[in-house]
Amino acid sequence: MKADIAPSYWDTNLGKAIGRTKEVMAINSLIDTTKATIFKIYRDLQERESNVTSEKVKNSFLGLDSKHEMLLELFQKHNADVFSLIGKTKAKATYQKYEVTRKHMASFVKSKYNLSDVYLGSAEKLSDPILSI
Repeated sequence: MKADIAPSYWDTNLGKAIGRTKEVMAINSLIDTTKATIFKIYRDLQERESNVTSEKVKNSFLGLDSKHEMLLELFQKHNADVFSLIGKTKAKATYQKYEVTRKHMASFVKSKYNLSDVYLGSAEKLSDPILSI
C-alpha cells in the first residue's frame, strides 16, 4: 500500500491531500481506511494484552505478528542447529560466518524497516529485492 502525491496537493495540518480529483479522493480514502484499520488493531490488542506497544500495532498491521514464521527467528534456529553440528559435520568457522550474516541481516531489517524481525510472508510487501529472494 503506497501512494504518492505532489507536495502542492498535500495539507500537512490535516494530514490529507487537498482537492477533488479522483487521485486525491483515492489517497484520502486510503488514509482514512488505514487509520481505521490501525485503530481497530490497537483496540483489539488492548483487549488481549496489557502491554500494547507501537511496534506490536505496526507488526500486526503489516502481518508480522508472532504467530507467523519470522526471518531472524528462523535464522537463529538454523544457527543453533549448525552450532550443534560443530565437530561432527560443521566447522566452528561455518557457525561464526552464519552468526555474522544473521547479525548483518538483523541490522539491515532494523535500519531499513525499523523492525526487530520480518515475517517471511511479508517479504514481497516490503519491496526490497534482498528479502524477496
